[in-house]
Amino acid sequence: MENLELLLRFDSILGDIENIKTDGYGKMYRSILYFSLIDIISTIYLPKQKNSGPRFKRVIEKLSDWREGQRVCLILLWKFIHKMNDARFEDAQSEILNRIYKFPQRGELITLKYDMTYKEVIKVLEGIEVIGKRKVRAFRHIDLLWESRNAMIHTLTPTPWESIDLFEGSEPYYMRVNLLDLSDKKISGPIYPVGFLKKSQKTV
Repeated sequence: MENLELLLRFDSILGDIENIKTDGYGKMYRSILYFSLIDIISTIYLPKQKNSGPRFKRVIEKLSDWREGQRVCLILLWKFIHKMNDARFEDAQSEILNRIYKFPQRGELITLKYDMTYKEVIKVLEGIEVIGKRKVRAFRHIDLLWESRNAMIHTLTPTPWESIDLFEGSEPYYMRVNLLDLSDKKISGPIYPVGFLKKSQKTV
């Protein structure tokens, strides 16, 4: 589909996606189509950027005005460090856990604004930017969204850490299942809802 044709049919395409029922696998199918549409839009906005990953991330942040995208998912980072069982990160692990315990204790929905910024996390880690073979920046929400996109498009399955989107909001969030207990997955997510992907299309 040529770029001009896409732009002329854009509203119609969005309407077709919206008409997909959200029961069963419907939400995932809608997410996949939105991801694909964002990929196409990114080639229009950044035609000189050949690498699809950076192109996707720049466009999603620009179109969605997503300030939390650069924040680090503390829950996934904590779990990763915890599994490493490396004494060098004991202090950092405790500090990250203390920050998580400061997440709101009431209500089921927790926005991502309570996560730390990348710079804050690197300071806690005393300048370390790679743990094991994984870069710390891979835990930023914008990178996790890219990971989610790849899982859905290439394998038709969500990533292991994603949960069912029950709130159908327009912003990514965590969901409190019960009292905070990371070992028992009492906070699930992060969740990047269909509504958030839909919102990114509105400024095109």
